[in-house]
Amino acid sequence: YNTAHMAGRQTIYAESSRREYRKFLGILIFLVLVATLFSTLISFHWSDWLRWFIGSFLVLFGGFKLINYEDFAAVFPRYDVLGSRFSWYTSIYPLFEVFLGFCYILDLFPSSRNVITLVLMGVSLLGMYNNLNHKGPSRQSTMLGRLFKLPMSTSLLFENAIVVFCTVVLMLHTII
Repeated sequence: YNTAHMAGRQTIYAESSRREYRKFLGILIFLVLVATLFSTLISFHWSDWLRWFIGSFLVLFGGFKLINYEDFAAVFPRYDVLGSRFSWYTSIYPLFEVFLGFCYILDLFPSSRNVITLVLMGVSLLGMYNNLNHKGPSRQSTMLGRLFKLPMSTSLLFENAIVVFCTVVLMLHTII
């Protein structure tokens, strides 16, 4: 991977190698196992599994953002509609993501957390889609600390798409 210095900080540039995608897939498999373990402690129900998966996913990926917070805060506004308009949103986004994750894990505020998650991640997903269509994929990756060197566009797109899909399924379950 390539590094550069940006405003006194070292920035890592992305690699779209198979190795980086395998590491990302490994994390997803780990989260599936965590969700399966915790959702089967009492008795398995797929909605509990989704709740554990979304919660673990948000806590873990929010934590990755916090590990490399300065670079995340410098780059995130380029990819997120709300982050580009409100600097305070960029500042609290990783903490809010972790908070939402714990709300899923502890099963707090189900209706509110689902709607908030869907809106925030959906807006971010639309912003990412718009960004990719107009600017082309970015090579800069500060999203996941130093663990992954995937382009931020890739990691944000996967993260938001997975969480939006799972949240929609969970919301449909509560409606039906």
